[in-house]
Amino acid sequence: MKKLFLLIFAILLSVSAFAQLEVKKGSFKEVPGFVNINLDKQTDDNDRPYAVVKIKTENISDKQRRELLFEGDGRTFIECEYKVGEVWLYISYYASYIKISHPEFSSTEFALPFDMQPKKGYEMILVNKTIPVSSGWASLTIQTKPENGAIVLLNGRDLNATTPYTNNMLAAGIYEITVSKNKFETTTQIVDIQDGDNKIVEIEMPYLYGKLYVTSEPSGANVIVDGTNYGVTPIEINTLVVGTYELKLEKSDCAPVTKTITLDEKNRLTVDEELPTGREIFISTDGTGDKIFVDDNYIGESPLTAYMSFGEHDVKAVRNTKESKKTITVAIAGGTTLVNLVFGAINGVFSVSSDKKVKFSQGNLQYQASTNTWRFAENQLDMLGYDNNNISSKYSGWIDLFGWGTGDEPTKSSKSNRSYKSFSDWGNNTISNGGGGSWFTLTHDEWEYLFDKRSTSSGIRYAKATVNGVNGVILLPDNWSSNYYSLSNTDIEYSRYSSNQISQSDWTSMLEANGAVFLPAAGWRDGKNATAVGEIGYYWSATYIDSVYARNAYFFYAGTSASDGMERNCGISVRLVTLAE
Repeated sequence: MKKLFLLIFAILLSVSAFAQLEVKKGSFKEVPGFVNINLDKQTDDNDRPYAVVKIKTENISDKQRRELLFEGDGRTFIECEYKVGEVWLYISYYASYIKISHPEFSSTEFALPFDMQPKKGYEMILVNKTIPVSSGWASLTIQTKPENGAIVLLNGRDLNATTPYTNNMLAAGIYEITVSKNKFETTTQIVDIQDGDNKIVEIEMPYLYGKLYVTSEPSGANVIVDGTNYGVTPIEINTLVVGTYELKLEKSDCAPVTKTITLDEKNRLTVDEELPTGREIFISTDGTGDKIFVDDNYIGESPLTAYMSFGEHDVKAVRNTKESKKTITVAIAGGTTLVNLVFGAINGVFSVSSDKKVKFSQGNLQYQASTNTWRFAENQLDMLGYDNNNISSKYSGWIDLFGWGTGDEPTKSSKSNRSYKSFSDWGNNTISNGGGGSWFTLTHDEWEYLFDKRSTSSGIRYAKATVNGVNGVILLPDNWSSNYYSLSNTDIEYSRYSSNQISQSDWTSMLEANGAVFLPAAGWRDGKNATAVGEIGYYWSATYIDSVYARNAYFFYAGTSASDGMERNCGISVRLVTLAE
């Protein structure tokens, strides 16, 4: 007898409800102001405009709603669009009736009570009216909170359905309902269904929680899970629902750590992370075997890799009695990853003719008359500006704007400079921080080749820029890669300095470290009057024109050129080069 009951019960569960589809009386009506705006469904195959009928449903599940079929007479065209809780029919406006059917239900034919108008919108309500076939049968609907979509088992039998689930033809009796869903506790509920019941059962499913324990070295790091800060390490969190999350640990003076974690309800997940307090920095020089010091502590010979804490550091290379220094910032995000210490030269290689390559000095040339000392500026951005007004044979400060042909005698008067007919290269002087290299001044043709003719890996030769507030031109080496740093308005003569706004950190770590050269707009000097400092950059070439003029390279806020003449008595910048190996 028990086996027979189970067989009958299984059949009843699989039998579709005996139901009657019908359009609720008086529900068909025009929706004022509603028009068809679906561009894909504007006209039928006869190029006549569609009307739109929004069909709302009652006692019909979403799955059943998508199985509804709609027909008209032979001249009627219909297209369907299934939406949440509704079906939209795009139908020929001249249709006279709509036949609605479903594989499990009876069908109904609805005669439209009035003529529809093209493009207008209408609505009606379609009802699944259950017709009991036995006084011992009932209707059951199962819903779950806080979410639907749970798998449903009835008396242990998988119905291959998810909530909300409805069976309109179920034998009266006592049932065990089991619902399960990821992240929720599997929940069981017993219900007693009486003859003719239309029972709705709502089952609340508790969340499943995992356990997360987080530690870090150093401790005190903020623990952020999917964007929410739960506190600092060490910490145990028991309020996270099982599943997958993004865990981030953040602490000042440390690099953040991000990882993906997965919690389950069975085991406590322990995460122990070491937060980086620094990073590896590659240190090289323009030679090998130079002694390297960081913050005055000897760490080895070049080239080498050193782990350095985040923050500012003084890096020094020593070669015999000479030193090369740089102050760098090791940043948590981005920042310096390599340091190239050069004894006078930038490490980038530049073609200045089809068969000649050079390296630029580390900065513009400077001179101290009182000690007859020449040097390169410590940094490429350095310029002395209006200090040049103090030029004299006894001046104990530094100048960096020179008349042409003053390589051996920088203090000659403007008048006497005019009489020079031969060029005395500034590179002939002993340069205190020049590393003992052989330095010289580019010719006019070499400046022009550098700016306008040479080929580079990136296809870029120069760009106007403002670096840490200093205006000038960036020269990119032959092997420059655009991946190092993205520049705007490249190789454009009439661009402005503001085309590229570059921070000191980006300049040091991304451009200069990869061989870029910066020529600051240091202005020019007429007698003892410096002018246009920060606006115009003039750089001498080694090319003579006549007793009054010599060639120079110049750039200013709206132009760049390597082919101009300047009166030789005027003081302008000098940037020396040395042959690249």
